[in-house]
Amino acid sequence: MPIAQTIAIQSLVVNVQPYPWHIAPPLTELATLSEAEWERRLPASALRRIKPAMERRNAQGNLNAQANIKQ
Repeated sequence: MPIAQTIAIQSLVVNVQPYPWHIAPPLTELATLSEAEWERRLPASALRRIKPAMERRNAQGNLNAQANIKQ
């Protein structure tokens, strides 16, 4: 288990709350996210380590996997 999960404490401080669009975004949205929208949503985030094309690829792969499970 990552250390951040073992010591994470929910804060009431507004500055440290996640952006609403970071909480469970729909895969269909992530699979089609433009580079401009990605830049707008992740101005100073550790999530920037994954590039937009990689995020779209991962989201599309998950969508494909979900579709295969439903079949």
